[in-house]
Amino acid sequence: MDIATCPTFSKEEALSILEKEWGISGNLKPLDSYLDQNFLVQNSNGEKFVLKIANIETPESWLDLQNKVVEHLYADAIPKIILTKKGSK
Repeated sequence: MDIATCPTFSKEEALSILEKEWGISGNLKPLDSYLDQNFLVQNSNGEKFVLKIANIETPESWLDLQNKVVEHLYADAIPKIILTKKGSK
């Protein structure tokens, strides 16, 4: 994977994706990442989520593994994976 293929979405573009795919709106704060692009999302109810936009070169199997680890470790301190309206991760 190459840092040159890191996503570079604006906050507005990321919010549009979040609303379209998950039906979630709120305030976005960029988070540090090396190969991906991440945002901390806080909705009007105070709930917090992380929007991760993966590097285009990240193998699907790696993303699946990351999702399974988060699902396994899920607790109040760890963000829960939320499916899109179509049921995708």
